[in-house]
Amino acid sequence: MKEQQLPAVTHPLVGMEGLRVYHAEFRLRARQPLGFGPQPGAQIRGAIYNALSAQNCPIDAPPHPRGQSDECPVCYLLAREDAQAERGRDVPRPLIIEPPLGLRELQPGEPFVFGLKLVGPRAATAFPLIATAVEHAASEGFGRGRGLAALESVRAASADGGWINLSAAESLGADRVALSTEWVLRRAASLDPTRIGIRFLTPLALKVAKQTLRVPQLGPLVRRIHERCQVLAECYAEPVADAELPPVEAWRMRYLQLGALAEAAERVRCDTRWVDVRSGSAVKGHWTPISGLVGEAEWRGQLGPLLPWLVWGELVHAGKNVTKGGGWLRVNSA
Repeated sequence: MKEQQLPAVTHPLVGMEGLRVYHAEFRLRARQPLGFGPQPGAQIRGAIYNALSAQNCPIDAPPHPRGQSDECPVCYLLAREDAQAERGRDVPRPLIIEPPLGLRELQPGEPFVFGLKLVGPRAATAFPLIATAVEHAASEGFGRGRGLAALESVRAASADGGWINLSAAESLGADRVALSTEWVLRRAASLDPTRIGIRFLTPLALKVAKQTLRVPQLGPLVRRIHERCQVLAECYAEPVADAELPPVEAWRMRYLQLGALAEAAERVRCDTRWVDVRSGSAVKGHWTPISGLVGEAEWRGQLGPLLPWLVWGELVHAGKNVTKGGGWLRVNSA
């Protein structure tokens, strides 16, 4: 590949110092035949939302009014709205689902696992409510036919790369299970800065100039991750001593620099496909498309400055429908 003069990235991770992600994993076992659709994240999210609402939301019946986050943990986690937000009324939710992959039908006695990520300390302190809601949702049934399940164990990813078993009532607010910039940099340092593979585990939906991408492009992906990280940091990051959130212009300059680096990278393999998936809503009474790209692709180039942001993308997902499990990706050295 021809040598190119590419921009140096200013403010490499400034603004992300105070952002914490807490990653829990739930292991359950089917008690009855249990069927999921092609994107189980939507059904898991719906079951958790219903259980949380029944137990914790002061509103008697859906739809739950937006803007209730100060009074209601359910609205804070899953129904935030900000009329003053620069990028629109919908604020990124601090709850992300990692659904079981490749799972459609379960027989009694078979296990399944799903992950759940909480962004910021306030969301982390709501973990006992969420764990109780998962247990309640399992007793009420998941998926098609509402097959019953039982919660067997919960664990959290630790900051040192391992896992810590949790009790359902335990808070996730401890530093030992906070994944932050330090964790991201260690993960990024383990990757090849000249060639990477990205596996799109769940449907990724990105648009460029109002056109939905049907093949993966690294430039739009990196830019969307950066945009998402900026909003998450603005909404959920903790104050850090001697650190300031960079001004809008600094975020914009870095956005342009990262985008230029990503656009210059060469895609050397693409094995992706588009999947059409819909999510039903009992509250809205209609189906919502949650379609997107899945599969794998590889790029080569001057990728070093992109790696921390792609790792952040692993943590917080990318594109649309992340609360339903969409946009989950994994980066590896190709």
